[in-house]
Amino acid sequence: MKPEIQSTKITPPRRTTVDFPSYRYVPGKAPHPFRHPDGHMYHGEPQWPIGETWGTDPQFSYAADLFDHGYYWEAHEQWEACWKRAENEEKKCIQGLIQMSAAILKHNMGHLSARDKLFQAAVQKLSYGRELAWDIGTLEQDTKDFFSGGLIPSLPIKIPIN
Repeated sequence: MKPEIQSTKITPPRRTTVDFPSYRYVPGKAPHPFRHPDGHMYHGEPQWPIGETWGTDPQFSYAADLFDHGYYWEAHEQWEACWKRAENEEKKCIQGLIQMSAAILKHNMGHLSARDKLFQAAVQKLSYGRELAWDIGTLEQDTKDFFSGGLIPSLPIKIPIN
């Protein structure tokens, strides 16, 4: 059974040329990407070079592409690997992106209480982006709009700008 995450009506520009997974993982609706033999990450995932900055980091950029195209679980996984390498405010801001991905995934699963908690935590963590001069754009408002029936949110093409 295919997951029921909607695609964006407007195709955001890509930051990378890495192919997207064969499906968008939603717990309980598709094979687990790592654990199930039919999972799209069962046989491993790419080894990523580390960029000099987050703006040049291919794994971070791929996670942003995944997010923009509705692969929230997958974006969460890629950003989590980045989060493990990050420090200080960058670590907090990346955690905010992870939490925003999880909030949108919970929305798609109908878990609204979890969605709201994750969304509030994400907004708080993403506030560190201003200190870093990261362009978070209208992500908070776009996500609120999405929760009320709007288009899926996307990130500014140059996140982060440093």
